[in-house]
Amino acid sequence: MNKWVKRGILVVVLVLAPIVMSNLMEIYPFNKVPGENSDWFAFLGGYLGAILTVGGVYYQISSENKNNEKLEFRKSRPYFAITIKGKYDTLSDVYFKNEKDKNNALKNITAYEASGAMRIRYHDDKCVRIQNASTHHAFSLQVKIECENEENIFRIQYIKPYQEIYFSVNTDGIMSVELTFLSELREKERIYFLSENNLLVHKKDLSRLESDMNEREDNKKFSDYNPNVNESEFKLDKYMVEDYALKNF
Repeated sequence: MNKWVKRGILVVVLVLAPIVMSNLMEIYPFNKVPGENSDWFAFLGGYLGAILTVGGVYYQISSENKNNEKLEFRKSRPYFAITIKGKYDTLSDVYFKNEKDKNNALKNITAYEASGAMRIRYHDDKCVRIQNASTHHAFSLQVKIECENEENIFRIQYIKPYQEIYFSVNTDGIMSVELTFLSELREKERIYFLSENNLLVHKKDLSRLESDMNEREDNKKFSDYNPNVNESEFKLDKYMVEDYALKNF
């Protein structure tokens, strides 16, 4: 029930209580109860006053607990920087849509010497870089990248503080990126970024927190999401890349 409806009902009850009480004292069997009407009104006043006092204390404690809970959730939430890139960083994890794209990325790696050491470089490929710009982990991360002709979904178990990861889409038509994840306190959150002039801009009005999701339909959107069950298999990390380069160059 809406909180304003509840408050309205409470006001109506408080206003009508004396009127109802005065009329009840005039009809049977209440008119047979010992005592003057003024005595009963005094009792009713004290009784309602006690109820309001207890209710006020309960409301204050409940509000403080909710505010403290919201503060703890806010402190545990990670923050992300998301950008569209033209190449991968070979020191970061890179996720691909399928085994073919992953193998092609390996085959197109080039090695060169700089300052007396071998350097490794991917070929240019359109991708989305996500950096956790906080001191908090994000778990059960689902990344949905909407492109002009297709939708790409990647699932990973977690992203560590300050870690950055790449997702290969190999297309210029990136329209939006949606992140769904769990915070360290297991609060579900969805963050939405929309592409504007080849930049991904956070849209706060399209992002949602589990604690704000009171409607059944909104909760249902999260029920289809379980990244832990089906983590993306098509990943390259720096060790795989270095091992491939050493064997082939």
